[in-house]
Amino acid sequence: MTILAGTHQPLKEKGEQLEEEESSPTEDLMREHGVVERILLIYQRILEKAITGQEIDISAINKASQMVDMYVSKHHEEDEENYIFPKFREANYIVEIVDTLEHQHDVARELNRQIMDLSAQGADISQEDLVRLLDRCGMYINMYLPHISRENTIVFPTFFDIVSNEYIQDIKEKMEDEEEQALGDTGFRGLVGRVSEIEKQVGCHDLSQYTANLKEPDTLDQP
Repeated sequence: MTILAGTHQPLKEKGEQLEEEESSPTEDLMREHGVVERILLIYQRILEKAITGQEIDISAINKASQMVDMYVSKHHEEDEENYIFPKFREANYIVEIVDTLEHQHDVARELNRQIMDLSAQGADISQEDLVRLLDRCGMYINMYLPHISRENTIVFPTFFDIVSNEYIQDIKEKMEDEEEQALGDTGFRGLVGRVSEIEKQVGCHDLSQYTANLKEPDTLDQP
């Protein structure tokens, strides 16, 4: 195939343009959920290490919780509360679910504050506070997984049924401006890069480790 000079875009530039022009506000929020899920996997790996008696890197928890505070609590959740949830209340549609989701935001912020405070002690953390820290991480995982699932499958798909195209375009521009303020020049890709570094720190960065092993065991335990 022949490509004429000046008729194509560099891959990065093209990707950034598509990212800006083609994604809707709810698609952006679902993409942000991907970051949350990766942080939940970081917490999950730390809990697994604790259960099996392996050494725990408290600094990784603190880095992850600071990222949650900066991006999830003060940006992602606020976007949902300011631009998404109110429209469902105006339409009197799935209000109970929306109210529960917003309440869970409040609980999540308090949980994350405790996780940040406890993990800030680093290696000097007491055994009692370590137990509390791991408990809070588990609570965050257990609440946020069903939280995300309801938003992705109930709230976001029906959002377009209750708002106008003009409203969608208006909040898209506002949300993009707010994300730029929150993330700076490196943007969303830089955020993902920082998450990846924490994943490497705790050993959950290699995607292949999650592949199911279908090999049958050689022997079965007899009763």
